[in-house]
Amino acid sequence: MVDPLKVQPIGPWFLVKVEPLPEKTAGGILLPRPLITTEERLGHTIGQVLKVGTGKLSKKGRRISYGIEPGDRVVFRWYLHEINRPGQFYDKEFCLIHGDDIQGVVEE
Repeated sequence: MVDPLKVQPIGPWFLVKVEPLPEKTAGGILLPRPLITTEERLGHTIGQVLKVGTGKLSKKGRRISYGIEPGDRVVFRWYLHEINRPGQFYDKEFCLIHGDDIQGVVEE
């Protein structure tokens, strides 16, 4: 099993720690479990960027940064990014996200 913190993304990829789904609201109301399990979740989710790749290549061969740094919280499209499939190397709270699937940065 590979430690996710030892994986260095390359190119336009980001290593992200996925935030768990909330179990209750700030007021204490318990939220029902979603019908879709975490492993099958679709749509958008939030996570914290742990490591950043080198950026994507322009048509002229230059690296273009996404302007996202380790520590930023990002909203991203979830589908196909989970890396906890049978035979994979670390648990579902970490995933590799392509920069084009990041929809925005959460401002603190």
